[in-house]
Amino acid sequence: MARVYGQLTDFGLDPISMHQPRIIFTPSSVGVVGDKLLATRPRTAVPTSDGYFSVDLAPTTRVQPLVHYKIRIEWLDAEAGYMRDDYVQHGMSVPDDGGSISELLSVPADNPALWAFQPDEPDPWPVGLVWVNTETGDIRKRTA
Repeated sequence: MARVYGQLTDFGLDPISMHQPRIIFTPSSVGVVGDKLLATRPRTAVPTSDGYFSVDLAPTTRVQPLVHYKIRIEWLDAEAGYMRDDYVQHGMSVPDDGGSISELLSVPADNPALWAFQPDEPDPWPVGLVWVNTETGDIRKRTA
């Protein structure tokens, strides 16, 4: 198992532990590692009073087919009187040694509209476009 850790806060950087938060990590699909068939049963982390959390997850590096974790945050909205859900928009891959959630999330640094997923080099290839070669997995960006 790989340990993933971090701190859950609001945008004021205050922990939200008084709102009974839970962070749910759900595999994107069934997977296989060696002779193990991995079900998509979610794993849950409950942050401490200062917002810190950790969770042990199966590394995704050797799982076939390629999977990632989807992340959902549940928290109590006391004013509205119900549980709220926040969904992280990007998947998370986990290496064998785990790590900080901020380092593991697959958040693109560029505008996702400027990505081309295709086997051949883009033509034309505008500046700023990121090309992902779907045959080799290579990633290149046009900078000039």
